Amino acid sequence: KETISIQTMTSKHDFNQLLLLFPNVERGLMQDIYESSDRNYQVAFQNLASIFPSPPVVNVTSRVTKRPSSDHEQIQQWSNPTENQDRQHFQDITAKIAIVPELMASSHMDQNMAVLKEIIQNKPIVEPINTTVESFVAAAFNLRSPSGCRSFVGSDPGGITSGGNFYDGCIALYHSLPEWQRPLFHGALREMCQPSNISRDRTHLQITCGLILRGSRECNARKQEVFFNVIQRSIRGENHPSDSAIHTAGNPSTSSEQQIEYHKMKLFAAAMTPIDELKDCAFRAIFLEPTKMYFRAVGDQTMEGDTEVHGSNVYLAILLSCLSIKLSRSPLLSDEVKGVAQIKEGLKRADLEKLWNPDNNGARWQTIFRNKYPSARRRVNRNRFYSEGYTTAKQVAINCDKKSVEPYLVAYARFFEHDLVIPRLCNYFLSQDHLHHHLDAIFLQLATEEEIEESNREAKYWLWDVLSGEFRVDRGSQMLQYAGILKDVRG
Repeated sequence: KETISIQTMTSKHDFNQLLLLFPNVERGLMQDIYESSDRNYQVAFQNLASIFPSPPVVNVTSRVTKRPSSDHEQIQQWSNPTENQDRQHFQDITAKIAIVPELMASSHMDQNMAVLKEIIQNKPIVEPINTTVESFVAAAFNLRSPSGCRSFVGSDPGGITSGGNFYDGCIALYHSLPEWQRPLFHGALREMCQPSNISRDRTHLQITCGLILRGSRECNARKQEVFFNVIQRSIRGENHPSDSAIHTAGNPSTSSEQQIEYHKMKLFAAAMTPIDELKDCAFRAIFLEPTKMYFRAVGDQTMEGDTEVHGSNVYLAILLSCLSIKLSRSPLLSDEVKGVAQIKEGLKRADLEKLWNPDNNGARWQTIFRNKYPSARRRVNRNRFYSEGYTTAKQVAINCDKKSVEPYLVAYARFFEHDLVIPRLCNYFLSQDHLHHHLDAIFLQLATEEEIEESNREAKYWLWDVLSGEFRVDRGSQMLQYAGILKDVRG
């Protein structure tokens, strides 16, 4: 049937189908209705239907086709601000974020994976993973024979592990990854075996071996963390998608309009770095450091240690599902719920305000409170974040009480308001010498002739008032909007 009405439902199968079609329905309410109906499904549906003023009709076909079939597809859907329906519930919060949604919903990791996919497409992987791993370990430790690495036991210079068989670790991690990640992991190892990478930094490869070996020995959450780390370490800055995408626009023979577009796109691509840093900073301030401080206060060292590895996945999933904000690390949606706490209720209000203050820049709680031993406001339920009975990060992100989560989202969005992001982004651009000519080109488009002469034709003197030493937020906002980095707030 194309549509289905509660009045036509009579069986347990229908009951389960209703739960499937409405994942946000509180399971407790449904179960209470069933129990109060003497465990009779037909009576339960009659009681449920009486709650609604008119019978709700569900288009089964459209709901099923839109439902992501995998966690990877779920992340992709949440990362699309136009497709993420939950994001519509938080429009008042997203409206306060000055950065355009495209930059908030992507990260350097997305760009790195795009580069790697393009490399693999242009040069398909033909050798088996065993051969690539042999070459990788041999290159990292300067072994004469790649085949000899299978029995090689060593240690990494970073002391990440106590040592072991790096070949076995790479193979074990590869086979533990989801199928869609394996070609990327394979391609990343192959890229790091390239002569240019080996000659540049062999220590870099050895530390990567240590990370992989450690990940192969630990939980799935740690394996995912290592996977994204390996992808990041395999892509060098000069091999960036933004460079190839706008190379033609930067050709001196192109028109002035294309030249301006080139400068705008270079700044847009460069903005990803400070925005990613700010996302991580806000994530530490709003979620990680308060959670670790709470668990230290109540003496739960196990959960304090699980916060970054496991708790992060719950918090990352909530940010992504509610606001379409993606950090450099994607959440492992199947990860179990632990290392999280309802810190708004667990910590003292004054302490939480300090941790959430953007001026503290996401610093460790020990630094903010000068190593003073923390105390909790009260104990809260362990491994629960405004949801009951859900055991995975994905389930919590979908079913958590949105009203209770809202204060965390408001605090996170505060880091991206105009008064904070404009100086941060402009000062980052000014600190990068290779970006100055892009800034200057845009400055010449925006400033008046008088301002250009007063600023000696340099953007830095236009953005900063030389006499007063003050940053001109209005001009910074104008420049960032012109480059497409900031939302257009005119009118």
